[in-house]
Amino acid sequence: MASLLEFFRSLPGVIRALFQPDDTTRALSVELWAVVPAVLVLIQFGVSSMGPRFAISPQINPGIELLRILSYYSVSYTLGLMKPSVSKQSSESTANDFFQIWAVLIVTMQDSARIGRPYRPKEMTLIDLLASLWSANQLRSQTELYLKVPLWAIWCIHAWRIIWYYISSNAAAGANDDNMKLVSDYMAQSGHTDDDASADTMTGYKYLVVGEDRQEKKIDKPRFRLQLEETRPQELITVDKVWNWSRHSPDGGGACASDSPDGGGVHSDDDVLLGRHTDSDNRFKDVCLSFALYKLLRRRFFGISMPEAKDQASRRLVSDAILDNTNDPNYDRVFRLTEVELSFLQDFSYSKHAVVFARGFPYHRQLLSSCMIAAALYLAYAVRNIPSTMMAQDEDGRVARITHGVLITHFLIFIVVFRELLEIWVYVMSQWSKVLVVCHYIRIKLKGSVQNFKVTPLASGEGSEDHVQDHNPEPAPLDSRERGQDRPQGCASRLQRWIAEKVERIMLRIIVSGLHRWIVVKVARIMFRFIHRGEWDQKIEQHNLLMAVRVKTRNIRYVKLQSEVKTRIFDSLKALIISASTSGQEENDSSESYIQSTNNGRLMSYLGVAFTDSEGSLPVPDSRRKLPVPPLIEILHDNLDGDTHKILAWHVATSLCQIRLLEEAGRHQDDLYTLPTSSFGDPGGFAALWPDYTAAATLSNYCVHLVTVALIPDNGLVASKVLDAVGGEARVALRGCRTWKQTHDRLMANAWVPDRTPDGTTIVKSGAQLAVELLTRYGGRDELWRRLSKFWTGYLLYLSASTRASKHQIHLQGRGELTTHLWALLSHAGFLGVNTEHGQLLLDPVDQTFA
Repeated sequence: MASLLEFFRSLPGVIRALFQPDDTTRALSVELWAVVPAVLVLIQFGVSSMGPRFAISPQINPGIELLRILSYYSVSYTLGLMKPSVSKQSSESTANDFFQIWAVLIVTMQDSARIGRPYRPKEMTLIDLLASLWSANQLRSQTELYLKVPLWAIWCIHAWRIIWYYISSNAAAGANDDNMKLVSDYMAQSGHTDDDASADTMTGYKYLVVGEDRQEKKIDKPRFRLQLEETRPQELITVDKVWNWSRHSPDGGGACASDSPDGGGVHSDDDVLLGRHTDSDNRFKDVCLSFALYKLLRRRFFGISMPEAKDQASRRLVSDAILDNTNDPNYDRVFRLTEVELSFLQDFSYSKHAVVFARGFPYHRQLLSSCMIAAALYLAYAVRNIPSTMMAQDEDGRVARITHGVLITHFLIFIVVFRELLEIWVYVMSQWSKVLVVCHYIRIKLKGSVQNFKVTPLASGEGSEDHVQDHNPEPAPLDSRERGQDRPQGCASRLQRWIAEKVERIMLRIIVSGLHRWIVVKVARIMFRFIHRGEWDQKIEQHNLLMAVRVKTRNIRYVKLQSEVKTRIFDSLKALIISASTSGQEENDSSESYIQSTNNGRLMSYLGVAFTDSEGSLPVPDSRRKLPVPPLIEILHDNLDGDTHKILAWHVATSLCQIRLLEEAGRHQDDLYTLPTSSFGDPGGFAALWPDYTAAATLSNYCVHLVTVALIPDNGLVASKVLDAVGGEARVALRGCRTWKQTHDRLMANAWVPDRTPDGTTIVKSGAQLAVELLTRYGGRDELWRRLSKFWTGYLLYLSASTRASKHQIHLQGRGELTTHLWALLSHAGFLGVNTEHGQLLLDPVDQTFA
């Protein structure tokens, strides 16, 4: 306690000494310049380790770039200050020791941060390599052995890390490209999903998780497809094995004796990690499913075909398994699956995780970090007895003053160790490690099943003599003294010894494998408890056009995605998938192009699904016939060019209907963002429409937000220009309006007034015309909001599927978007979007800001 108090008492003096100028720097002390670059490099690494979740904003990127420039030039300047002194006397020699230590630590810190930072990787430059060689040259000068050993150890570890970085990065990048080709060819082959694939038990879903790199591959000529041959089936983990690993045991009986205390064997439902009771919400299994789906979805960024999109089993996986809300009425599992899948896609696009984990867990990288930590800690011990205060003169006659050399050295070592630990944490505590741990556990179970199957006859006591005859070599011939009456006793004793040895080996194997399995289970539970990266908060951004006219401040709100909204969205998605599955069974043409065209027709039928005048419940989409729509609504909709125009016009119409409803409910003081928590306080009058009202109002505002960020099928420049023009139209049309009633009355009164300008009908007026027709035809209550809810959910699904993959890839950065989650689900269900065959890799000029 006394030493700690003494340390805090000395801090003011240390800080004053750091800012004391000397002749070397002509400004601040050389000790401060040794600390500043290390701190800047650490901050840069820490910011980079946060990932692109916080790096999408154009306001943040300049700050990150400024931090990179400051750290780079501060390192260069500091290294230039650390020149050897001209004499070899004690104080100057000590100064040289500190300069050598600081130079090695700073160069190691800079290069390790460049190589090890997980996000936004940047190749090392020639200057970085020369700085590393310069630090090695510093060590060639006179240095005490007790310092030379740890310093050379640190430099050698650092040099090997650079060499390994270049070797492994190039090989892993090639492995990722080969894996995408392999996955595409594998999914194109028949048998990847069985005709009787069950979404309940995942039987038949042989989607690749890990282990395909350990199998033999051959080229199928003349199509030049890669064929995967399961030469090591226990190493290959697929989705169906994750759910049903015990069914892949050699006997096919679904038993594994290693899990049962009495050796009788158990079914995978009773497994300690993946059983029905221990993993009732599928948390452990779902991370493997997300990883398998990520491998399929990443192909869309490269224009690689998705042959499984035409399969019925793929659609059933989404509708019957992922969207199953029997035990999950709030659809939390859906977003848990998609958010982890999109986190893998985010890492694939903007980090080194895909490269680092291309060949499994990065043991070599973690070993180098551990060795670096050990060498740095030994260096901290070695410098403890060096005098901290001295003055040294360099070859130019300038004096360098060092007042707290040991303290500064320990601080730099602390930064190096902390950075190495942070790098270990980033890669170990990641979603990629979770997948590998679960798959490693399944491999242990599969291998244990094989071993137990081989020893079952002996362990059960049945047929032991036959077993011995099959496996025991011929006994050595007996001499004459052992023959006769002693022969039966000798054979019996040898048999007993042999059985004892075998039982001992089997018991040892069971104990070791059980301990191994127990450790893996504990590690898996710890990782799933503490790793939450990629989780989406389910908040969506709201932007209301009419609110932007009245409110002069920033017109953006974030709202939690309510269960009513999720229910309406996923009900529409399930209806869309079911309609495709039903018609697919009736039609004979199963070609990929025909299925995509029919699916596109279903996506574009959102208007007919919402506003058809057919009796009874609203129909499911059918691409073979056009659903009847009220003529005026259809004409007004078709007169709008592009999705930006449609979104804004329908948004104005929905907002006007919302204002009418708020007036009727006596809530005229509410803004258009505030959603009542329950039925407007009037259960008798508004209880039935409240869920549909919430869904329609929320998705209407959200689609306008998608226009503001250009995450729609239209070109980003078009969306931006149209949005600005419509905002100007709204300000002109609503000039002088102070209340929502005045806003509503003016727009509705002028809806059909002829335009005085030859420019044609404005978007705001088109929205008002739609509102008049909707209120006239459906009234202002239950039916209207039911149809508006249907329209916005169907339209959002169309927008999500038809937006280019490159746009979704850009917006993997940041907080995450609901439309990207829906795009992933629609892609796996076979809905690849309208007009998305070409240009998947192209970026709008607007998107270049975020790239």
